Amino acid sequence: MRFEPEDSDLFFGREELVSALVKRLEDSAFLAVVGPSGSGKSSLVRAGVVPELERGEESIRAAIIERGEHPLEKLARTQDADLVVVDQFEEVFPLCRDEGERLAFVERLLAWRSRTAASSSCCAPTSTGTAPRSVASPRLSRIVRR
Repeated sequence: MRFEPEDSDLFFGREELVSALVKRLEDSAFLAVVGPSGSGKSSLVRAGVVPELERGEESIRAAIIERGEHPLEKLARTQDADLVVVDQFEEVFPLCRDEGERLAFVERLLAWRSRTAASSSCCAPTSTGTAPRSVASPRLSRIVRR
């Protein structure tokens, strides 16, 4: 079970990590939150990072999408968002069978900042065990390794 943005008042003890991730999103259009399965990456982003950004000075609009067979369709529904969170990002690769769609999805995520306002970003919680296989794009590989 994970915490959701509306559970932010119950999510505590990771304030320093939330602040560090918010800072990273200020400096980068794409942030991969990588860690072992079950370590709380989704809760950290959903109940920590998203609410922190939503109540910040710039009051961003976040959209959270989850894994699925057609990630481009899900991404298309986030056009008004300043921040797109792709939860369980690594699952895009085995679930979406169309390689062209997978690569187009990754490229659109990486281009998110240039598509909209300068503050737009993407955050992708990813399990460590599957992160290597999800790095199908050389550009994404460089970003995830940072």
